[in-house]
Amino acid sequence: MAPNVSLEPEGSNYDYIVCGGGTSGSVVAARLAEDPQNSVLVIEAGKHNSLLENTLMVGGWSQNFDTEEDWNITTEPSPGAHDRQVKVSRGKFLGGSSGVNGTLCIRGTKQDYDDWNMPGWSGEEVFGYMKKAESFHGKKWFKADEEAHGYDGLLNVEPHDLAPISNMILESMEDRGLKLQPDMFTTGDNPHGCGHAPRTVYKGDRTTAADYFADKGPNLAIKTETTVDKIIFEGEGDNLKAVAVKVIEKDGSTREIKATKEIIVSGGAYCTPTVLMRSGIGEKAQLASHGIDCKVDLPGVGKNLIDHLIVFIFYATKTPNITNDHLLYKPNAIGEAYRQWKEEKRGPLSIFPFGAFAYARMDERLKAEPLWNSALRKEGRDPMGLTSTQPNVEFFSTECYGGPKQFADFPDGESSHAFSLIAELFAPKSRGSVTLKSADPKDNPIVDHKYLSEELDVVVLSEACRFANEIITQGKGTRDIIDGSWPAALTHHKNTEREDWVPFVRDNATTCYHPGGTAKMGTDSDPMAVLDSELRVRGVKGLRVADTSVMPLLNQGHTQMPAYAIGEKAADLIKGKSFGVSSLTEKIGNITSTLTIMLFNYIQAVSCLAVTCTANMAPHPTPAPEYSSSTYIKYSTVPGFFLQDDNATDPGTFDYTATNFGLINRTYPTDNGCSDSLTQWQKFKHYIDTLNIRSSKDVDYKVLFLGRHGEGYHNVAESYYGTPAWNCYWSIRDGNGTSVWADAKITPNGAAQAQKAADFWTSRIELQKIPLPQSYYVSPLTRCLQTANITFSQLPLSRTHPFVPTVKELFREGISGHTCDRRGNRTYIHDAFPRYQIEAGFSEEDLLFKPLEGEVPTDQDIRSKTVLDDVFGSDGHTWISVTSHSGEIASILRVFGHRTFSLNTGAVIPVLVKGETVSGTPASTATVPYTTISTCSTQPPLPTATI
Repeated sequence: MAPNVSLEPEGSNYDYIVCGGGTSGSVVAARLAEDPQNSVLVIEAGKHNSLLENTLMVGGWSQNFDTEEDWNITTEPSPGAHDRQVKVSRGKFLGGSSGVNGTLCIRGTKQDYDDWNMPGWSGEEVFGYMKKAESFHGKKWFKADEEAHGYDGLLNVEPHDLAPISNMILESMEDRGLKLQPDMFTTGDNPHGCGHAPRTVYKGDRTTAADYFADKGPNLAIKTETTVDKIIFEGEGDNLKAVAVKVIEKDGSTREIKATKEIIVSGGAYCTPTVLMRSGIGEKAQLASHGIDCKVDLPGVGKNLIDHLIVFIFYATKTPNITNDHLLYKPNAIGEAYRQWKEEKRGPLSIFPFGAFAYARMDERLKAEPLWNSALRKEGRDPMGLTSTQPNVEFFSTECYGGPKQFADFPDGESSHAFSLIAELFAPKSRGSVTLKSADPKDNPIVDHKYLSEELDVVVLSEACRFANEIITQGKGTRDIIDGSWPAALTHHKNTEREDWVPFVRDNATTCYHPGGTAKMGTDSDPMAVLDSELRVRGVKGLRVADTSVMPLLNQGHTQMPAYAIGEKAADLIKGKSFGVSSLTEKIGNITSTLTIMLFNYIQAVSCLAVTCTANMAPHPTPAPEYSSSTYIKYSTVPGFFLQDDNATDPGTFDYTATNFGLINRTYPTDNGCSDSLTQWQKFKHYIDTLNIRSSKDVDYKVLFLGRHGEGYHNVAESYYGTPAWNCYWSIRDGNGTSVWADAKITPNGAAQAQKAADFWTSRIELQKIPLPQSYYVSPLTRCLQTANITFSQLPLSRTHPFVPTVKELFREGISGHTCDRRGNRTYIHDAFPRYQIEAGFSEEDLLFKPLEGEVPTDQDIRSKTVLDDVFGSDGHTWISVTSHSGEIASILRVFGHRTFSLNTGAVIPVLVKGETVSGTPASTATVPYTTISTCSTQPPLPTATI
């Protein structure tokens, strides 16, 4: 849930102002605010989403129609749609239409974005940003393409369990030639098949762009129920610059809020053009008709309006319990459904009622159609402008009756049941426009979609309806369960020819709520281009647009994930322009190549060593190259906040559960701005947030929760045999015939220690409101993987920062030749811990472990600094969890300059660390090659007990 952030006093300046807290705008604002040096303001016309239950309850979507939470825009009559007007609802609240849409993650194909022909916006790049936004949670039945998904984004996504009717429809789709590829709507590589669409739903609640605002600091301000009137400019001609936003407050008063860096307009395809036009950016003649002085004559503003049209085709069935009607429409059913969602986060209101999905190419079905054959086309393209790798249409089903408000004849859920298959048209030829009704910002725009004004759209969509009908009436999964059309008076199920469907299409085609294109990107030679490839408004400095209006063409899919990608991309473009490599996270880019070379040489040196078995510790003679760079990260621990920082604290008797993780009860310089009711941890968090905001761009403060794994079988073995016998004889073996300690697992006592940590975390969450980790990292050794899972997987974590740890090779224990420190292969880790994200470049086999050889502390510290540089350089979060080992945690503390502090198995300590990017060359970090370890040729005497 997003925080309630108060606007600072009138007259305050912000670095960035985002006009519109919808899908893309929320992403842009939140990402910019990740840099505590940036002050960011979001202005949203609607209410805060935390006030609106129907934006969280997935099944509450229809209750937002025709309310204050709906922009309540209705199109002009479309002659091609029998002069019908269509209600094109949009979400008017924080999170925008992500809080009212169909929750579908259907990306389209990479070719869709390649077709934009805009640098930086290729299919590969846009798919990368969609992946960045996502935190995917799989299910056992769903065969996900794991490489295609993201696992550490801020948007929680999961597959949707299906009602029986959806599985029947999938069977019919396959029967009619649409082969099943479960995750095709993520990969985007199949234009003719069926599968499943992941949803922006997690654990029974809708996930939205407003989730991006969770855990953001005081440098982010959110202003709701405030209408953007226009952008204020200074200068003229080539020096025209956006400097402020004029807004109308809830009470009707107006004010101007200044932006010192940039203003981003994110009002969506309908409202963004109106903001630009009221600001004097648009077609000069149209602006003049409303008495608006033209600042920049851009005729493309409001033009090129595109939308996807859909047609609901409903069918009746008397087969009970295969649809979800009985869960919604039987007497008292909706009350029980609400209880299930409210109390248990399950039931029909915890899901969106879409089921099966398919893409289809229509070439074969239209090859005899005269208009299809005579239409102009480019080489390698069909008449709609698509290649053979792009679908012409999509089919998706509903698991009950319902849809746009014209559908009002509901079945009773007892003796009558209904479902639908929807046909959706891609790449429509018809184009519309958005124009001003007046210069009054409270007036909705004039939206004229001109639906079905191009005959080719009618031809393709009517043939798609015929195909859909064949799937249901002839497919083996559904042909025996349908009982005609729904409502019962209709007979469309009997239609056999494309022409039979034309009147149905013109009468029933409606919006899929995918408007775009009204402030499109384009080249300098395109007179209708509003933006350049970096989303900058042409002819203006300091003004960008970020929402689906920027899309030159719609994707062949749904627009939710592109909207997230546009927000993510926009934030990166702005960051690159405004602070380049001066921030810590950017400066690390300068040394990435050096770190890579260093790590490569480190591994190369390891892999080339010959195995010898001697009793001494003579080093190998080949040195590795020294690390050097013009900048590097200098670490220092910040004492005075935790008992573990104090030399008077004995690590041997320290108990993290008895000392609030060691947090010292003290005052902070920032306490004056805190309520007396705040806990010590909340005050500490406020202090750290403020510390980061006030620090220079080269400084980053992070709190690392360093957790040692629970007791492993190797720990028991060392205790039993004694350290000398363990080191020289038993440690280099996989086990003793009774116990196995190679890549040691945790013992029952170790599991209890991890559970103790979980219980203590839970108590701190409840009693102290402790800041939860925003990122999780874990050693690749099994005992750490197990410990992290027990400790964190059961906690009531934020939806925006779920427990999806990254497995990092270099957070492992010191290399010692001991088999307990030899990790399993990548496949094993992936299969045993499928929820975990394994870092890129992670080798299948263990390349670091060498029998009978080990690294010295200096070598380990180099390794630790390498991985810490990676974390500090690429992870913008402040609160970090690392689950590792005693030796590696000791190495991390040495890198930080922290006092020596040994942890018992299962223990956790937080440390406050300052990372500063400084110029110059770091202290020599030449890697020290492995040394041979001392071993015994004969088995030492055994103790009298056994393990």
